[in-house]
Order: sequence, then structure tokens, then C-alpha cells
Amino acid sequence: MICFFLKNDDDEDDTTEDAQPKQTSTPQTLGGIRNEVLRKKLHELTDLTTSAVDDETAAAITSRKNFFKKQRELIIEKQRAERARDLEKQTQEQEQEQQQTRHARPQSAAHVARKAMGTVNEKEQSPTQIPDDELTRRRAMAAKLKREVVDKR
Repeated sequence: MICFFLKNDDDEDDTTEDAQPKQTSTPQTLGGIRNEVLRKKLHELTDLTTSAVDDETAAAITSRKNFFKKQRELIIEKQRAERARDLEKQTQEQEQEQQQTRHARPQSAAHVARKAMGTVNEKEQSPTQIPDDELTRRRAMAAKLKREVVDKR
């Protein structure tokens, strides 16, 4: 049940010549209030809510909405650029791997067999030069081990 406190028509003039005491407002239900009074009250309430404050808040909301829309577009653009960079980087890496595998593939079965056995052509071997004094030490050590270990048996 909704109740309003309304002024009577007699209450409008505070300074009456009769100096009668003021009548107090009495609560009434919606059914007891005239339609004209309800419309007037509704009009007053709607006027209060559609003021300049609402215009300012609406403008603030639209500007905020536009700001967030721009921010979203910037974020999406950055993500697209990052994905494009990642994709380009991956394709370059794949191309490099393909080029390396093309050159790294053996040319014949014999070459594969030589690599597996550990023997490589002389031109592919890197020459290792051991100094003569190191060779003589190694030979002397091998001869000493042979005398001590193998000859004792």
C-alpha cells in the first residue's frame, strides 16, 4: 500500500485573513487521490530526475565508453601485432631448419655408413699434429706398461 502526504487546497495560503489553524495533511491511498494530482506529482518527479546532472552523467558515461572502446582496440591491435611477429619468427625458424636439413642430409648410403662407422674421408678429417716429444713419451709409457703388465703373465 503506497501512501502520500498531500496538501489540501486550503493549505496553500498560509496567511489567511481568518487566521484559522492549519489543517494537517492526512495520508491517503492511491485510489483516493485524484488523477490530476497524481499526474502533477509524477511530472514534478520526472522533472527532477531529468536535470542537468543526468546530462552530465550521460556525457561522462559516453566519454568513458569511448575511452574504453579505444583502449580495447589498442590492446587488440597490440595482440595482433605480437601474433604476427611470433608467426613470422616461427616461419623464419622453420625455413632455417629446412635449409639446414637440406644441407645436412647425407648424399649417399655409403656416406651414411662411413659416418655411422666413424670413418670419414681424409679430406673431412681435421689433421691433428702431436709433437714428437709427446709421441716418444707415449711410446715409452706403452713399452713400460707392456713389460710390467703383459710380460709378467
